[in-house]
Amino acid sequence: MQDITLATLLTRIVALFVILAVYGLVLSWAAARMGDPGPAEDGRMTFNPFAHLDILGAIAFLIFGMGWMRPLSVDPGTLRWNAAGLLPVLLCGFLSLLLLASIAILLLPWAATTFSYSGAPVVGGFLVVLARLAVGFALFNLVPLPPTTAGQFLFSVYPRLYAALDSRRTIVGLVMLALLATSFPGRALAPFNQDLLRFLSRGAPMVSTLR
Repeated sequence: MQDITLATLLTRIVALFVILAVYGLVLSWAAARMGDPGPAEDGRMTFNPFAHLDILGAIAFLIFGMGWMRPLSVDPGTLRWNAAGLLPVLLCGFLSLLLLASIAILLLPWAATTFSYSGAPVVGGFLVVLARLAVGFALFNLVPLPPTTAGQFLFSVYPRLYAALDSRRTIVGLVMLALLATSFPGRALAPFNQDLLRFLSRGAPMVSTLR
């Protein structure tokens, strides 16, 4: 785990808010499109990152660069294709963060030419960090272990297990924090993270820091 400076912490806080706003909104929208109005009724169809914030997930993100959002209540029984309808919802969330990372990469030349000599490195550095963290967040939440989005969706297929899991949300989050502290998830996902960043930055100028 790298040393966390004040600048790193502030950058990750801003990146977390952007990622949660996009990811939470898109997942809620996708769930509604698939037939479940629950997330929208719960106030989750919003760009407000605080509506999607999970405290332990945020702590994990700030320390390890990988985290999760507050669980999204999706009822598989209300979805088109039932439990299989969870897959397109999950895919929409994943793709939304890849799109966010792509936009950040494409904005790098604009940042270099628009801001001052002292401001350009700050904005460009943030865009690089945002791209990296968005891809990392997207990949981590495909891991089918609670409290990730994929893990939550998997358990939602089994209502009794999901209820037991939800009642122990804090314990589950602490267990995941302990797992992240071993550095194993980060090492396991790092090659996929790098491959996706290389793919997203193909043909884009000034992205050597991503490779």
